[in-house]
Amino acid sequence: MSLLLRIATRNLFRNFRRSAITMLTISFGLAVILWLQCVLEGRNRHIIESITTSYTGNLQLFHKNYLEDRLINLWFSPDRNLIESTLPKGTYSAERVHLPSLVSSGENSVPILLEGIEPAKEAEVTNVRKNLIAGKYLEDDPSVDCESRQIYIGKKLSDLLKVSVGNKIVILAQAADGSLGNDLFRISGIFDSGSPDFDKSFAFAPINCVKKVGALYGIHEISIRIPNLSDEPKIKSALKKILPENIEISSWRESLPSMATMVKYNDATLVMISSMLLIVITLGIVNTLLMSVFERTREFGVMISLGTTPTQVRMLIVFECLVLGVISSILGIIIGFVAVIYHQKYGFDLRPFLGDHSSLDQFRLDLTIYPVFQFIPFLKAVLWMMFFIILAGVYPAWRASKLEPVEAMRSV
Repeated sequence: MSLLLRIATRNLFRNFRRSAITMLTISFGLAVILWLQCVLEGRNRHIIESITTSYTGNLQLFHKNYLEDRLINLWFSPDRNLIESTLPKGTYSAERVHLPSLVSSGENSVPILLEGIEPAKEAEVTNVRKNLIAGKYLEDDPSVDCESRQIYIGKKLSDLLKVSVGNKIVILAQAADGSLGNDLFRISGIFDSGSPDFDKSFAFAPINCVKKVGALYGIHEISIRIPNLSDEPKIKSALKKILPENIEISSWRESLPSMATMVKYNDATLVMISSMLLIVITLGIVNTLLMSVFERTREFGVMISLGTTPTQVRMLIVFECLVLGVISSILGIIIGFVAVIYHQKYGFDLRPFLGDHSSLDQFRLDLTIYPVFQFIPFLKAVLWMMFFIILAGVYPAWRASKLEPVEAMRSV
């Protein structure tokens, strides 16, 4: 066995230039797969982080029929203490109500979704406070009569209404009891989320103020933020055990299926590109080994005539593939690892491909990607590459083992 391995190594470097080109081709292909895998994982995590911190949170609790109909009278009254005691340390939650409304400044009117929030808790779940660009963020208002009457609007909405911090605006909405709810609010602050669609479609006010306008006696949603994404299934399972039947728990994937599809699309892109690279590399190796077999036809004939068995001939070719794969994989790992480390430090800029702005489904996306290294997918990529390299040697090995000694030794 060791003799065959030494012979295989010697044979591989007899034509150094061809072997070197083949190794560099395999190494570059593996490096691209590893780099792309890390970049897309970083992109997926950024998309999830943007979604969950901009608005949705990782998990949401709704009335079981709310996601289907979005009716404002589908509220629920949760046992907040029980829910918070179920959540692990470092997890944050915030209550919300959603009220489709018409906001008017006297000059213009714009339809919006008025969000009733707990200002302090909402700031722990999302980036709503971090997006402040003028004025001040909302303050908690526990009074039932909404004494502060403060509202927090987007920059695009303020431009449409031609208002600024300190101006008054009127909110009109169909209340849950069938009446027409309305109230006068004063703009406390203006935010810029980076998405003009989001900024013109949403406004925030203390939850008691929105409940008063909409004649609501419960909440529509509890949004939950989880620091570690891997804990999501475990927390979701724990909450299902303690929640009543009329409350449904969903993740951002159910709330925003278009964004979940985008993440799946990135994963599918990785599989497609990796498969194409592996196929091209495999065909290149088959071509290289077949040329090697044809060049050594006479040599194989002598080996077989001297007593080398067809199995040993096949093993010799497979060992050549193995040596080729090991050296190429090591080079590919080094090249790919260097590329990932570089972009982890400096980022991979998408501006040359996407321009200066990028938003998706009302969420702002960063145009600089920082790859995320994961050991298990990395190891799988290396093992798949080794599998295809060895697979590429099967046909040349079979071809060499079927040579007739006399005919082979006659070849020039």
